[in-house]
Amino acid sequence: MANDSTLNNEEFQLKNLNSTSFEFISGEEAMEKLKNMDDFLSNFSQFDLKSRTNLSSPTLEDYFQDISQHILLWDDQSITSVRSSIKYLNTTCFNQLKYLIFPSKIFLILTDGKIENNAAYCRNGNVVVFPKELLYSKDIFIHELFHIWSKTKENSILRDRLYEIIGFHQIPSDKSSRFPPLLNDLKITNPDAPLVMKYYINLRKSDDSDKKVYKCSPILYSCRSFDQKFSTNFFDYLIATTIILDDETFQPVEPLQFLSYENTKDFYKQIGQNTHYIIHPEEILADNFVLWIKSTENQQQIITPEIIYQINQIILNVN
Repeated sequence: MANDSTLNNEEFQLKNLNSTSFEFISGEEAMEKLKNMDDFLSNFSQFDLKSRTNLSSPTLEDYFQDISQHILLWDDQSITSVRSSIKYLNTTCFNQLKYLIFPSKIFLILTDGKIENNAAYCRNGNVVVFPKELLYSKDIFIHELFHIWSKTKENSILRDRLYEIIGFHQIPSDKSSRFPPLLNDLKITNPDAPLVMKYYINLRKSDDSDKKVYKCSPILYSCRSFDQKFSTNFFDYLIATTIILDDETFQPVEPLQFLSYENTKDFYKQIGQNTHYIIHPEEILADNFVLWIKSTENQQQIITPEIIYQINQIILNVN
């Protein structure tokens, strides 16, 4: 473990608009952050708890006990990986980075990968949890930084404008949609987009001759109750689809109707072809954000450049 004086220097500070710094935490300090009741924890379903603890009747304390066993001390190799990503952002990506506002400090937690099935994720608006084996990836580092940017209050209007680029619109606040009670126990909560039924996209069914447009909101739920004999990996249960909303009330129609992404005529026309990670507009944009911030050297990966151009226009405030 590197000593504190090694970590608190300019190598771990972004050259973004408000000079964000990174702090490496572990042990009790990390658990204190992860125990904070944020939108992720407060939206946990029974399936969320059971699939993350592999217990039949778990509590939040069981969940905390489980994740505490998988937090690692920061080692020199892992710190070097973070240093490399920050240097890359501060140099190659500076012309984009300089326009971005993040929290003044972002806390980094290292794990063995046995939390969230070896996925990196964000908590509390200023914490990023990284499995050790994913730290090598600058793309994943930038992807998670987008989620932090998206959750930063100063960026909320810009974020909603970015969502609109890919066809997603905010559900009116006076029409607050509720997750279907029938699926409450099976809901799967994404820590990077824990609030569901907040946005909708207009879609047409691929087999619909009358060209009717449906208001659809993305949801995640499990195909079945958690069963260790079936699988202990919640990705094996995952159903990522959209639920059709009433045109006036924005509540799920009754009986429930779903429209899968592959059965729509115009989903990819709206979100573009730059990513296959389509479970929520937050994830679609995070991958496009990676392409945008790396756009000076990443042109060959951009299949739908219009999306990247519009991101650039909005973030740089060019009308």
